[in-house]
Amino acid sequence: LPVQHPDKVLYHAPSNCKSCGRDLRDADIIDTEARQVFDLPPMAPEVIEHRVQRRRCRCGTLSVASFPP
Repeated sequence: LPVQHPDKVLYHAPSNCKSCGRDLRDADIIDTEARQVFDLPPMAPEVIEHRVQRRRCRCGTLSVASFPP
């Protein structure tokens, strides 16, 4: 079933008359036919880098965070 509001609308117009070859850029538009294509976006992995920090307290103790499981 077609959707009411597509994400993109592309117009394709004939450039020249198929009979006499005349340029059609300024010709009246008589009718429009529509077809919709449903494309799935390409899947890409999401890469998450986890960085643990080491911090030194004023007392001199070094504390290290833990990586999530």
